[in-house]
Amino acid sequence: MNRIVNEKLKKISSSNKRWLIIGVALVLISIVFFYLGSTQDSKDTENIVYLNELIEDSGKKTGKKAYLNIKYLSPKVVVYDDTTDAYYYAFDGSYYYLVYMKEKDANVLLNKDLENNPEKLVGSSKSIPNDVTEIALEAYNKYFRTEDQEEVSLAKSYEVFGDVYLDTTDTFSAMASVYMIFGVSGFISGLGFLIVVLIYTLRFKKDISSLSDDQLESIQREMAEFNTKYYCGNRLCLTNNNLVMLNGRFKFYNYKDIVWIYPHEQYYNGIRTNKSIMIGCSDGKLYSIADMSVATKSQKEMYEEIWNEIISKNMNIKIGYLPENIAYYNEVRKNNKGM
Repeated sequence: MNRIVNEKLKKISSSNKRWLIIGVALVLISIVFFYLGSTQDSKDTENIVYLNELIEDSGKKTGKKAYLNIKYLSPKVVVYDDTTDAYYYAFDGSYYYLVYMKEKDANVLLNKDLENNPEKLVGSSKSIPNDVTEIALEAYNKYFRTEDQEEVSLAKSYEVFGDVYLDTTDTFSAMASVYMIFGVSGFISGLGFLIVVLIYTLRFKKDISSLSDDQLESIQREMAEFNTKYYCGNRLCLTNNNLVMLNGRFKFYNYKDIVWIYPHEQYYNGIRTNKSIMIGCSDGKLYSIADMSVATKSQKEMYEEIWNEIISKNMNIKIGYLPENIAYYNEVRKNNKGM
């Protein structure tokens, strides 16, 4: 027998099921993108090209899966402050190239005899940033050019290492990367979504099951009365006798059990980002209700309406974030811990 008869509660229950289905759908779609990315990567691997071919190509050079067979790897040439990954010079016996590598991978190669045992590097081709070009060319003129070679100008940097580099931290082509990005984003979003909705659903069911038939019937009857006020955007319901929270749970308190109330505001860089009402209950629990991020006229009116409704129902409620009220509520919490 279904114990939920109130239409609002039915909608919450059914919407939780719909959100669960959406979460599952997102995870399944992400798996499809992972498959497409993997399939595309397999195709790219079959058609992988040597980096020098891309440099000399007059067509699209970036976002391709490429490789190098190197006989020499230099120490770090360019490194940004926020990462240990860096640009290195790689030499294949004929030309110098710029490669971007993780420090730990580069350290392994730097300890190998690459001259006699060349290593294959695989990655994707990307355009060399202007600031990297300038620093890399300066390093080349200082450490790599021969004595009889003139200093290379910035305009001729292409003749030294081309206009694309090999990013070994990204082994996917542009198309495969797009699929993988959608896959990862969809999977993380879907999984996070599923976890949150599942928690809400289980909590809601647990709260319902913790009530006796008489309790549930009584609160549902109150929620159905004509003078009951619903604030759907805030998942809140104010009946004649109870404040009902529907924000992922089904919790309700008689107004006389709300012993403290105060406004709460959050600021970021001096700008208010959120405003809510904090209520302290006789069981020592503290809740945030009537959350308001944008202070529109209708929201302000809603906020004031909820505030006034609560304090009008309980003449003994402590109002405001005052030292004496904080001390009082700390005692309430202490007494509840001892029970």
